[in-house]
Amino acid sequence: MQRKTLTNATWTKSGRTKALAALFKQAGFARDGADWVLDRGDLRWTTFLSVVRSPQGDIHDVVSALYRVDPSTPTATPELVAQFALEDLAGTDAAKTYSPTVISAEDPLIRDARDVLLPLVSEVVTVRDVVRALVDLRIVQIGSNRKFPPVDLARAWSLATDLGYPAEAERAERLIAASDWDRNSREVYESIPSDAKPSTPLVPPARRSWRERFQGRR
Repeated sequence: MQRKTLTNATWTKSGRTKALAALFKQAGFARDGADWVLDRGDLRWTTFLSVVRSPQGDIHDVVSALYRVDPSTPTATPELVAQFALEDLAGTDAAKTYSPTVISAEDPLIRDARDVLLPLVSEVVTVRDVVRALVDLRIVQIGSNRKFPPVDLARAWSLATDLGYPAEAERAERLIAASDWDRNSREVYESIPSDAKPSTPLVPPARRSWRERFQGRR
């Protein structure tokens, strides 16, 4: 079997767009301008190739926006439920940059779109599936901070409550209340307005022995 060699390759926007088009077409998406769109029941997926300019060069990413739609009322305005970037999904490339110039045998952005994003598309079919993925932190919304998971859980709780999914809201509340969050996470969580998070208080911080505290400073 011939081994792939690592090369300093340049992944262009046009090349990545063409490769993504093939992937999304196979998954059932239709092209709509710069977006790829997939409608299934009450959920609409829209995905596009994002380009961020920087002095070090362009940074590409695949951004997805998920909308709640009413199939019986095509003229109604879709309601945004979640928006996230490919690089923030668990299991994607460790570099988390998707620079057009990388040392790799395969374009990491296309590989992650195929191996991480498309399986998620197959699993998340309804708006309720979106809420469940948010509660389980499988989807981290743009603007979130992975260092503070209780904040993301509070957002998931708020969304589940607003959309009328009590089971998912209760699960988010249990996860928030039962976990031993670090000090920074607690402080950020406490700063969230009371109407945007559950009323259940966080569990007290776990107490560590003097030996554990001493070893933690090393």
